[in-house]
Amino acid sequence: MLKKLQNSDDAAWAELYEYNADRIYRYIYMHCGNDANIAEEITQQVFLTAIDKIKNFCGSDDRLPNWLFGIAKIELLRRHDRKDRIMGNAISMDDPSWDKIIPAEDIPECFSESEPREIMIDRTLSGIPKLQRYALQYKYCDGLSVSEIALKIGKTMKAVESLLSRGRDSFRTVYFKIRQESYGEEVEK
Repeated sequence: MLKKLQNSDDAAWAELYEYNADRIYRYIYMHCGNDANIAEEITQQVFLTAIDKIKNFCGSDDRLPNWLFGIAKIELLRRHDRKDRIMGNAISMDDPSWDKIIPAEDIPECFSESEPREIMIDRTLSGIPKLQRYALQYKYCDGLSVSEIALKIGKTMKAVESLLSRGRDSFRTVYFKIRQESYGEEVEK
């Protein structure tokens, strides 16, 4: 695929975009104060930058998503530098509050070396039910209280507490499944 991208193959670029755009967008959205317009703009910029820089990319095909996330981080930082605190109150994926779901010591070194933590978290979140994912993102990315989440998604506080509990369980299950599939190791949950 890399050769095709470097030769400006439209179908290869469409495939790369199709596979990665939603994950890149969600990552940016969580880091720009949940502003859909800004997230769309930065996502577009990520792919425009990728088109400009693909000739310099010397990794393998399986490293392309990591490279795109790296571009996304740079674009977020550029935006942050240009505008005063554009990211609002969003909590970084590196924030220790994610350790409440998966403690840092449970993330094997080979996983964190091959995939940045935010990609691992995004992959895991993508595999859980939508309402659970939203509840976890509102809680751990946006720092909302249970009552604020309830208002935001139109559920009772008890329902949100249940979503968060089930979401944490789903997150752990999906995380360990990805870990086992990626690294072939048996994992005690």
